[in-house]
Amino acid sequence: MHGLVICALARFFLETYGAAIWQQIRGRADAGDDRYEPFLKYPDDLAARLVSAAGHVLRRHPDDVWEDFGAALIASDAFTAPRRLLRFSGASFSDFLSALPELSGRITLAVPDFILPPVTLIEQDVGTFMFRCPASAEYEHVLRGVIRAMADEYGALALIDHGPEGHGVQVQLIDVSFASGRAFALGRAG
Repeated sequence: MHGLVICALARFFLETYGAAIWQQIRGRADAGDDRYEPFLKYPDDLAARLVSAAGHVLRRHPDDVWEDFGAALIASDAFTAPRRLLRFSGASFSDFLSALPELSGRITLAVPDFILPPVTLIEQDVGTFMFRCPASAEYEHVLRGVIRAMADEYGALALIDHGPEGHGVQVQLIDVSFASGRAFALGRAG
């Protein structure tokens, strides 16, 4: 598992739930030292162990923890880089959704050894999108959180749910200009 993921999870748990809960999560996950490096590799199952432990400690389903992590990557002030990267996907929420399948390649350009599972887009109807990520059910949950936060980011109103039979992420656009989105300018961070 890439250290960027582990560092982001650690920061999410610390910022969202505090040091005491983070220590409980690490202990339950048998995660060892709490000093993670973003460009080191960690055991492939470490992220899943951390999220499973968090689910137990927080009394939440791990899928919900993954989704909240995805939302925090965009909405939290602790994570500005992912939000800025995704805002380059387009001027509108529809543009963002249409560009999601390109995300894996764009991230690999920035961090060559960081491989995101590929996402497939199936536009089911005008304003209805289905995303699938057969390689990783966990990533589908993270993606649902990211999409939820990006809808707010763009000021769009959308129904975001599990796809048929619980697989994938289904997005139905209700109003693409429901509210004013979060300010974004190419020339400044934030």
